[in-house]
Amino acid sequence: MRIEPTFRVALVEYLSCCYQVDAMVSSLRVIDAYIDRQPEDSEMLIAGANLCLSFNKMDEGLVYATRCLAHRPNDVEPRLLMARFLFAREMPREAQHHLQVALASNDQTAEARYALGRYFLDLGDVYRARDEFERCLEIDATYQVALRDLQCCYYELGDFAKGVNACERLLEFDPTDAGSHYNLGLIYQRTGRIHLAQKFYEEALRHDPTFYKALAMIAEYHYSRGEWEKAAMRFDEARRASPGSAEALGRLGDCYFQMNRLREAYRYYAWAKREDALYENARCHLLEGRSLAEEDRLEDARRKFLRATELDESFVEAWNEHAWTLVKLERPEEALHVLRRAIEIAPRSIVHLHNLIVTHARLPFGPRFSGWARKLVRETR
Repeated sequence: MRIEPTFRVALVEYLSCCYQVDAMVSSLRVIDAYIDRQPEDSEMLIAGANLCLSFNKMDEGLVYATRCLAHRPNDVEPRLLMARFLFAREMPREAQHHLQVALASNDQTAEARYALGRYFLDLGDVYRARDEFERCLEIDATYQVALRDLQCCYYELGDFAKGVNACERLLEFDPTDAGSHYNLGLIYQRTGRIHLAQKFYEEALRHDPTFYKALAMIAEYHYSRGEWEKAAMRFDEARRASPGSAEALGRLGDCYFQMNRLREAYRYYAWAKREDALYENARCHLLEGRSLAEEDRLEDARRKFLRATELDESFVEAWNEHAWTLVKLERPEEALHVLRRAIEIAPRSIVHLHNLIVTHARLPFGPRFSGWARKLVRETR
């Protein structure tokens, strides 16, 4: 690109690499340099608009879409992009105009049908998206990107037989397509054929070793089987495939939590929070609550335990810690209600049963002999 800035093939490959590493600014800079020299290349204007759409840069995207529309006023794709950007800018009347022009268009090319399908899919209208992708493939059976999106539509609509067929059709064109192998894995997992799903996730990774979603799904498989070390290894691969992924970091923390390596677990939770300020994890709140309780900051600890139960209602340890903190705060009636929930989840937990007896003994005379409290303690004993 430095030698020949208008080398289009190199530009397309460069944009693909930038997209995979979230380098939007670099991508737009190179597109702008190219368009300065090739202002009539509407495909690159479309590429710039789609890139802005992917990164939610609506004002910048509108500029590319407007320039493209000037070159291709009768085409569907620039009209749909205009509609997307104008809706985002809360200009519904103008957006609706472009959408209606696109829908009324006589453009029956595969590209036009695909653009409509993609528009509806992005808006969550899976039925209309499916219909447009099917029309696209009727016009051009080799339109592979439509076949890929159609796989997603069939999956979302629960039409798994057609989903498998769409995956296999694309693999006939390109046996190395990692996305189709992954989608087959999703379908087989959804239908309960877990071992077959794992086979296709592994096949996706064979063709693309940095496929984050496939790595994460395999890691989740090991986690669900209690294979914590194998899960941690796969989540770590996912973390390296997608640097800065708070999700992968948090799940790594969960693996170490299950192995009772709590210091390492908290290190990953803290790292996840540095990457994403909105990240939360029930086990992270539990560890922070225990630390606060050790410092005798019981009310702060109680709030941490409460938040842990809100994030994961089946998290028995958090319910128990919450109840015990309430006991130490001399709020036994509240503690009893919390323990009741904990015992519903894990009725044979010795810790919960012990805490229930202690809590019951600290209740005021009236609540201690209430019908449900006596029944709960009797069943516990």
